[in-house]
Amino acid sequence: MEGLNQELQDIMWGKINPLIPQSNASFVNVEKMKPFLHATLEIINEFRGKSKYYFIFNEENNKRKIETLMRKISYVLKDIKDNRAWIVNLDYNSFLRCKIPEFKPIKIDQFLKEHVWHYGKKILLTSATIPYRANIKKWLKRLGLGDKSFTFMQAPMSFPIDNRPIYLNKMAGSLSYKNKEKNWEGCIKNVKEILEMYSNKKGVIHVSSYSMMWDLFNELREFSIFLHDKRKLNDMDVIEGWEKSNKQVLISPSIFEGVDLNDDKCRFQILFKIPFANLKDGRVNHLLFKEKDQEWYNNETMMKIAQAYGRAVRSDIDHADFYIIDGDFLPFYQRVVFPKWFNEAMER
Repeated sequence: MEGLNQELQDIMWGKINPLIPQSNASFVNVEKMKPFLHATLEIINEFRGKSKYYFIFNEENNKRKIETLMRKISYVLKDIKDNRAWIVNLDYNSFLRCKIPEFKPIKIDQFLKEHVWHYGKKILLTSATIPYRANIKKWLKRLGLGDKSFTFMQAPMSFPIDNRPIYLNKMAGSLSYKNKEKNWEGCIKNVKEILEMYSNKKGVIHVSSYSMMWDLFNELREFSIFLHDKRKLNDMDVIEGWEKSNKQVLISPSIFEGVDLNDDKCRFQILFKIPFANLKDGRVNHLLFKEKDQEWYNNETMMKIAQAYGRAVRSDIDHADFYIIDGDFLPFYQRVVFPKWFNEAMER
């Protein structure tokens, strides 16, 4: 309902907010949210028909947003009726002081079949981080393309290996929940050694959560650190903020992909913690524990690591070093197939 005036938003939200399940869980089954979805459609139609709000709802930008929202809700309800599984994450919003529902489909194959793939007779999928490299057919099935014939082609990496080394020599112990406390000091020691080695260069430290970002910052206060404060900066603004700050090192849990850190913007990266998918996310929890899809879970993590590695070296004349700290990397590396260009850059 973004775009509507605050008074109208408050009135409408007040009517549907009580329909959000009161639960301490981070996610709920979508069946529990059907009354919320139906009520949202009914309330939008009710207020849209009132002359008092006619001009607000019919302002071009608002009209487009509302129609898009209604289409999305209708699609979710249709999918539920067709027995397609959805999950709803409940994330607490400190501004609204309540939980906000986020609807996620468990599978996306049917959506892609209905709304994307039918537009073309031939489909070209390109990526440097294609998952399921040992079983491409399974990946295509997940995308709704399992009945298609295909050709899988790989091109060699054009960036010189010497320009993009992956160092494991600073790897310390496991940073898993049960091992973090005993291995924390050794991991911090190694990070500090790297930062001292690159004292006149800019770099990024990738962490797995905002809470870990703050924990790490408290250990590195003697260094020039810029934090990704999600209360103030989104993923794109944080890069601009970091550049303007003249701070040496950026710590963030959410720039594994989608940002360009070319040339002197970033000459080293540290993967502090292996970014396993969050088990508090309803979709992740469902796929891993209910469907026992460990292969999917491993591939999601692999893609995130490979994407992080690619943030800094952006051309064949660019260069940056990549360090892995978390000792869980090597056992994980044995469970999944990384791209060849990643494997060939590893130095133990």
